[in-house]
Amino acid sequence: MAASERNGPSSSSTTAEGARFFKFSFLMAKKTDGEQTEMTEDFRKDCQHYTTYDEAVTKLVAQLEACYLPGRDPNIFDKDEPLYKLSMALHDYKKYFHGEVQTSLERRASNISQAVKIKRICQKDQRYTLRHLRRFPVDDYPKFCAQKKAFDTARERMDNAKMEIRQAKTTAQIEKKAVCYQMAVDDFDVQTEGVIKWFDALPKLKAAHNNDIIQLLGKHCIYHRHMHAYYK
Repeated sequence: MAASERNGPSSSSTTAEGARFFKFSFLMAKKTDGEQTEMTEDFRKDCQHYTTYDEAVTKLVAQLEACYLPGRDPNIFDKDEPLYKLSMALHDYKKYFHGEVQTSLERRASNISQAVKIKRICQKDQRYTLRHLRRFPVDDYPKFCAQKKAFDTARERMDNAKMEIRQAKTTAQIEKKAVCYQMAVDDFDVQTEGVIKWFDALPKLKAAHNNDIIQLLGKHCIYHRHMHAYYK
């Protein structure tokens, strides 16, 4: 929106009444009553991009956690962990054998028990690597939405103030409404800058998200190397 469309002129006691009224009439007549101030196409696309990107991140986090961090909190020891149950079953099973077979089964039960601990450590590491991705839907995006809501409120307040100037009947009323309009314009500018800052921050957030994925896959490779050592 052009600055000339938003900024109400300042009043002065030395300004002629007719000139002030003509200037306000010219500025205010550029939009019909009730019309909302329009933002650029790029601005609207950037707002929509935040929403669709949030949807993509939310879906991705759910799938990454389903694949690499299924259902269990790695900070809590879980007796229902399948590997732990397998270790206990092998420990009981070895009692039915003697000699080298029993020794071999006991070694495998012990290795699997150690593997459970390594799995928990690796899952904690993997969960940490997803911290930026997991934070976006619950922290970054809601903050953007709050800023966008403040922007929408400021825009509506500015448009209403502009309409009140159009409806003013006297110079005194126009001057009074002009003060309110200028305050609304100033707030609108502040809120617009706030939204734009979120637009500018998104590339950095995306880079952190991509790094999360790379680190997660790297940690998972390390996890499998550890597991391989216990299953030799």
